[in-house]
Amino acid sequence: MSEWTADRAEELAAEVWGVRGRARPLASERDENFRIDPADGGTPQVLKITHPDEDPAIAAFQSEALVHARTVDPSLPVPSVLPTLSGAAWHRLDGARPRIARMVGWLDGSPLADAPVSASFRDALGGLIARLDLALAGFAGEAPRHDNFVWDLSQAANLRALLKHVPDGEARAMAARALDFFVDEVEPRLGSLRRQVIHNDMNPHNVLIDRATPQQPSAIIDFGDMVEGPLVNELGIALAYQPVGGPDPLAAMADLLGGYARRLPLLPAEIEVLPGLIAARRATTVVVSSWRAASEPRNSAYLLRNMPGAVAGLSAFATIGPGAVAARLAAATGEDRP
Repeated sequence: MSEWTADRAEELAAEVWGVRGRARPLASERDENFRIDPADGGTPQVLKITHPDEDPAIAAFQSEALVHARTVDPSLPVPSVLPTLSGAAWHRLDGARPRIARMVGWLDGSPLADAPVSASFRDALGGLIARLDLALAGFAGEAPRHDNFVWDLSQAANLRALLKHVPDGEARAMAARALDFFVDEVEPRLGSLRRQVIHNDMNPHNVLIDRATPQQPSAIIDFGDMVEGPLVNELGIALAYQPVGGPDPLAAMADLLGGYARRLPLLPAEIEVLPGLIAARRATTVVVSSWRAASEPRNSAYLLRNMPGAVAGLSAFATIGPGAVAARLAAATGEDRP
């Protein structure tokens, strides 16, 4: 059982940030998160406490990156970082295993995962992701070394050791093929591509829709997986969560990619690796979700929430073929391939 109760979270919020109110826990994969509703009726905040095994420098880096992004683009719809009473972007919790606590503003909206969206919505989302990447491009903070981070797409090769945890044989075989393709065709090219700090987890649960204007994305949340890596990884991850099917199975991907590329054009070498990155992210979802659900059965519903879409996407890519996928995506950016 966690040592962090709602009562203790309330005490920390009041002592360090001066926010007094009621705390309630929020679902999370690794961190311990609490929504704090201020007693004075002010804007709700989210208290985030890192996992004891996480390097405290990682959370500090993430907070500073968010501050930078909001400084460059003040109206960017991402969480604002509430400084501590002493003016810091984060607070260190000392102990046998030091942890970092942060307070960020609550953003209203419904998760994209809970709503059907249009082509124009996906186009707008692509533009918003590009806007975030442009805001992060000049961030000079040094990313902590994050070896064997399973959600870092650049390290996808390491996941082959975890394939044994995928119980479904067909899903395991598709994930294995995607990881092999990544190792053979994508990984050798990543070192020559543009690099910067990226969000690194643009899944539908981290994009919000404003209930009043559901035709537009209203916010991007959860920067807990932020890394420094190839810029194109951001798109590979976002595209991996787009639905496939219908007469034009890649239409949803093309919509998002087109919106992104108009604001932040891709280089030909980045477009070429996109199919392999998309497949590798889907394989990551299959492998990591299975592995963690087996060890945390009480949290399995949360951990496996993206599994069906990942399996469907891998199956579709196997049918379409990487060459056809690459051509369709290139066309969406205005870079038609022969």
